[in-house]
Amino acid sequence: MLGWEAILYFVCLNLCAALGISAVFAAFQEDLKWLMSSVAGTMHIMWGMQWHGYEAVKGLDASTSGYAIDSVWSICGNARAVVVAFRGADPYLQMDRRSDIPCGMVHAPGVGRVMGAFLRTLEQPFTSCQNGKRAEHAEHSIAGDLIRQLRKVAEQRQIYLTGHSLGAALAVLFGQLLCARQPELARQVAGVITFAGPRVGDSEFVDLMSHRLPNRIFRYEHASDIVPRLPQASGYMHGGRLRYITSFRWPGQASRMIREEDAPAYCKACYQNEERWAYPISLAKLIIGPFQETWPRVALRLTLLPLPGLSDHMPCDYDAFFRSRLPSGLEA
Repeated sequence: MLGWEAILYFVCLNLCAALGISAVFAAFQEDLKWLMSSVAGTMHIMWGMQWHGYEAVKGLDASTSGYAIDSVWSICGNARAVVVAFRGADPYLQMDRRSDIPCGMVHAPGVGRVMGAFLRTLEQPFTSCQNGKRAEHAEHSIAGDLIRQLRKVAEQRQIYLTGHSLGAALAVLFGQLLCARQPELARQVAGVITFAGPRVGDSEFVDLMSHRLPNRIFRYEHASDIVPRLPQASGYMHGGRLRYITSFRWPGQASRMIREEDAPAYCKACYQNEERWAYPISLAKLIIGPFQETWPRVALRLTLLPLPGLSDHMPCDYDAFFRSRLPSGLEA
């Protein structure tokens, strides 16, 4: 496996994990500014990347003008590239009535049919906390502001879009919106690289995405992770090249990454086997966990034992795989 894939994942991990923590404990407060400044220092020391700011956006309630999801993005970069990372879902989102995300499709001009909740998240006016300052924006949207920010900081550098879970869906959709609205800037997109992302749109969306960003869209899925299998509503499809990460086979044997285009039949078989044996594999991970993982992670595996698809969705399994593949001297 190429080292740059591991490096990019850890850029995503550092940004998105910090953004997710901030959303739970310090969303839209001055603490968010402090936390992101701390992340900026870490990114500079570990990766030589300069931080170009963030934006935290409150989603709209279903009772108002439409369902949208709380979202946070951040940008960092070095002399060769800039990386836009979208935060995954707020854990508290699962505890309120908004957790039942509507899966209805809407048509976006030049993009195709996509999940309405994702589109509204990027398109609707919002209340934001940008660099620690809260403000109301009737004329702004995440997509519009992010495009303006990229035009300022990208210059002639390559652009990478990335995220985990919900962040992966927003990264894919934003890539399409960028291609439709700013084709010259979109030419600088070198990769849309996502982790544990759900399906976003229909066949038209996938075809346009493949045509506009050929061989530049990669999606990583781990074992029986349930989120990439959602939504199961008719019409939704995945696009891009699959990089499938297996569970360990036996203690001491590492996970493997299978490139779908190299061995489609084998990849499909592994995918089906992981799903078929999800419960025994989840139990095996729990038994071996105390020897290989922290106790909080073991406790989380125990809690999620009846739901192996959610256990495999956690970033720590992706983290463990990519951490073992970082080039020497770049351990995070």
